[in-house]
Amino acid sequence: MNREPGRGRRCWFTVRWAAQAGAIESDVIPCEDISGRHVCVVDSQEAQRHVMERYLTNWDIRCLIAESGAQVHGLLKQAADTGVPYELAILSDQLAGMDWADFARAITSDPRLCSTRLVLMTSVG
Repeated sequence: MNREPGRGRRCWFTVRWAAQAGAIESDVIPCEDISGRHVCVVDSQEAQRHVMERYLTNWDIRCLIAESGAQVHGLLKQAADTGVPYELAILSDQLAGMDWADFARAITSDPRLCSTRLVLMTSVG
């Protein structure tokens, strides 16, 4: 252990662990194939919509991009009525024309849409 006035103490140690039985050799965690999923993105900022659309389409996700909650609400209903509902809605915390909480309530209270998972996206750190 080293001590330097005004800087505190610095210490180090070494730990030797035995390998665990059945340990996973890779640090890559397999995930479900998400290609072909249906996701909508609602954001009043064009740049944010563009970035999200690029990510989603690169992952082969079918995406609906909208500027406002009111705009996408009707489209989500139409998709659900045709038997191909959107599984996930990614919402900005600053929607145009509709508060994100009102949008979330509208989705969760509609029997056709209540299975849609909601993710709130914010640009505030």
